[in-house]
Amino acid sequence: MPQDDLTGGITLLHQEHFTQTNPWDKPVVGWKPTSVGVGGLVNPMGWAMLRGVLWKRESGEVIPLYDQPLIVEKPGAIVIARMGDRIGVVQQRRMTMRRPTVVRRDAGEGELDILEMTEVGEHSWTLLTPEQGLEMKSELAGALIPPGNDYMKLLDAGQLWDKLLSMAGEWKWEAPRGLIQGDPGDMDLEEFVLKTAKIEAGEEGGFKIVDAKLRGTVNANPTFFLHPQWVVEAEIESVGEANPENLEIIGGSQLMTMEQLKQANAQGAFDDALTLAGLALCGLSL
Repeated sequence: MPQDDLTGGITLLHQEHFTQTNPWDKPVVGWKPTSVGVGGLVNPMGWAMLRGVLWKRESGEVIPLYDQPLIVEKPGAIVIARMGDRIGVVQQRRMTMRRPTVVRRDAGEGELDILEMTEVGEHSWTLLTPEQGLEMKSELAGALIPPGNDYMKLLDAGQLWDKLLSMAGEWKWEAPRGLIQGDPGDMDLEEFVLKTAKIEAGEEGGFKIVDAKLRGTVNANPTFFLHPQWVVEAEIESVGEANPENLEIIGGSQLMTMEQLKQANAQGAFDDALTLAGLALCGLSL
């Protein structure tokens, strides 16, 4: 389990972040505007977020449909590392959460001392965690708005983005993974991916892997990710000390049976799509 003092969260980007550095003397803001296009960002560490317009052709005419972001990543590896009937996984602090409930009170409906509400126009707004929503359902009858078609509109109308991000942060079990680092030299790309898999398994989980093989590629979400990533299956020869990067929040590693992973999934601690898809490519499923 993670150390008691190891945690992490996320906040909205503000102007002061552009002049800040982290403890390793790196700028906090690493994303810069792209050289062409409107609204695009690029991070030399390995990503870009382009803003494009989807179109289709009908009867020879190009019809613009809608704008959407598209995430571009450099190559990487998702490592399904096995030792007998157990799978090597690492515990990552991810900025995720179950969907909250929006609370909206109209003017004149009275105060709710138990909640810290934000006044916007004629309404007061806040968010409740799923647990709070269930606990206060009867007390706030009529004021609770479950996330539905208007979820984004409600978050924006209530200026709830800060509040939403303040609630994010969960420990998740995942397969070790990462993007390639450095120059491949004479290696072809697939060889370099295998090398990356060995590095990531060792750094994140302390797993020394052997007999690494490419098993295919998976895409976390084809709507928003341009490229798939490789899945690498390997055997764990030994387990030693992990050495994660400074910018990662990793709480530890473990060798889990499929039954243990099923239990973690039932508790919401193991739902990473890349890991689940990687397991399936290796003939394993929950």
